[in-house]
Amino acid sequence: MGHYKYLCFLILSAFSCIATYAAQSLPNNVKQHLLQGEYQQVLPILKNLANANNSSAQYQLALYYLKDQKNKNSLKKAEQWLIKAAKNNNKAGYLLGLLYIQNKFEHSTRTKAKKYLLMAQKEGNYKAKKLLKKLQLKTNNTSPSNAQLQLQLDQSIKQGNLDNVKKLYHLGVKLNGKNLFGETPLIVAIKARQYDIAIYLLTLPDPVKAIQKVLNINAQDNNGNTALHFAAIQNQFKISHLLFYNKASINIQNKKKQTPLISALIAKNKIIAQQLINEKANFKIKDKQGKTAIDYAKKYAISLVLPSKNKVEKNHILTEKSLAKKLARLVLQTKDPQSPYFERSILAIAVAQKQNDLILYLLKSGYSPWQGDRQHQNAVITAIIMKDAKVALTLLAQPFPQSLNKNQLIDVFKHTIKYDQSKTLTSLLNIVDLENIKKWPIEQTPLWYAIKYNRISAATAIMRKIPPDNRQDSQHLSYLLLAMHSNLTEISQLLITLKIDVNLQDNKGRTALWYAVDFKNSDITNQLLYANAVTELADKQGVTPLIQAVIKNCSACVEKLINFGADIQKQTKNGNSSLMFAAQGKVKILTTFLNDKRELNIKKRNHHSYTALMLSVQNNCFKCVQLLLNKGANPKRKNKQGEDSLDLAKNNRKIFNLLNNI
Repeated sequence: MGHYKYLCFLILSAFSCIATYAAQSLPNNVKQHLLQGEYQQVLPILKNLANANNSSAQYQLALYYLKDQKNKNSLKKAEQWLIKAAKNNNKAGYLLGLLYIQNKFEHSTRTKAKKYLLMAQKEGNYKAKKLLKKLQLKTNNTSPSNAQLQLQLDQSIKQGNLDNVKKLYHLGVKLNGKNLFGETPLIVAIKARQYDIAIYLLTLPDPVKAIQKVLNINAQDNNGNTALHFAAIQNQFKISHLLFYNKASINIQNKKKQTPLISALIAKNKIIAQQLINEKANFKIKDKQGKTAIDYAKKYAISLVLPSKNKVEKNHILTEKSLAKKLARLVLQTKDPQSPYFERSILAIAVAQKQNDLILYLLKSGYSPWQGDRQHQNAVITAIIMKDAKVALTLLAQPFPQSLNKNQLIDVFKHTIKYDQSKTLTSLLNIVDLENIKKWPIEQTPLWYAIKYNRISAATAIMRKIPPDNRQDSQHLSYLLLAMHSNLTEISQLLITLKIDVNLQDNKGRTALWYAVDFKNSDITNQLLYANAVTELADKQGVTPLIQAVIKNCSACVEKLINFGADIQKQTKNGNSSLMFAAQGKVKILTTFLNDKRELNIKKRNHHSYTALMLSVQNNCFKCVQLLLNKGANPKRKNKQGEDSLDLAKNNRKIFNLLNNI
């Protein structure tokens, strides 16, 4: 039996057993037409009665829409009317539950079916009671197999269907389950480059603390490859940052004994290879061919910055006498007003001049690397500016003086991050008191500088040690808002995954979501929406994210906001709505609004008494005018000046003729 015939059979069967009940509260003439199947003749009456909460009329309307196969929205309308009718009509509840079981609606679930069948049973519907027993029996005996669920999950991931992935997760699918290739859902997501889904999987339910209870990040496929192997092969350094944060195994080997670092080099992905080196990947491990990462780097002419011993090398040993002479020359330079080293720290000068032997001599002699000069620049900061990690690490290995103050540490962190010195940063984070850093003003914290200078690796390292909080500075900027002010996608994505408050507002009332659409960043927009960003938080001018998305003509952002229920009718302080801004030349967005299933009031005016149609005419957008007229916009309405749309179109003959023919 075909789908259409089956549906007709279902409807007629239901109707035959409930016609008497359904017609009890309907006028006699309506009953006669319904019993003869003549819906069209009484459709207006049914709609009026249904809108007046007549459950019998609501039920009959649902039957009408179920029969209508031509209109794409008919099933949705049928579902809506059945839901309304089910409150007072047990036959409607039974039919709705039955259709949910048959998956006739877009979001059919067993839970919904059970809800309405229970309602119908409570009101004495015997068929609902019988169906509930069958449903319970089927639930107990015929639940989908793990293999079936795994297959559904794989398909949903590859298609980028995040909603279905969430649905399957809540149904209990195992996120560590493997397909025929031994791939976990995380590996499937990374291989398919489905970034949003990978983020979702990596943040269930909470990063670091509980992630391993839900997701095995280091699971290996049939070839021994992990999620990090595939991130390295495909150069997905955005994903790799999250994997590092969640403590993925850096040196795990596949069946060819290849580490993620070797995989990255074979794929000629220099950026992620260097990233793995910075994360302390072992470049000396050999694969089955006896080759190391260094061998592959040489083979593919990839230059890498490798770590070296944390001590200053001695090029040659100098005598005490020669060192004393060198020191004397430095002292003279500090006293010479014409010298670039005038009044500089002796040790800082030695660092600036790369006199490594003298640096060691001075340290042994008790010189402090923290002693500043008139420019507040000490030897540590000098080494950082010179990008001399060896010297910087040697200096940081010296005992911290008791007199070391907060501002000196802030300055060192600032320069370390600004000059992108990852090794120095790691050392600092290991030796300073992290609890004290948490007490610093937000604009002086290491993470603030990492965001300010857009250093994703530094931000990742810092957040491992000091998780971000929701503090704000004097301009009401949080870490996320600071990142979004500059449209820093990678850092913003990482912050969002750490469950921080995404709805904080700056001193202009703008949220991270507002800035995401302002930069037309649909990826961040999508991630924020899934992180429960509020769509209706407007700035101080009343501009919501949706309105700003329209102003910026970002149709992708608009569609995502609409899907999350953003209010099209909400107005700014000037009374302009998203619809009104769209009517001023944004044809694609206007079409999206007018096709939205929610009720739309196109008659609304702004504070200057202009309707959406008037604004379309004023902006000479013929297509916008045409779209609004097709939706019933009235060209005869007048503004405060007594002008209607025809008056406003006097200089545009094409639009004038269109309006004049209405």
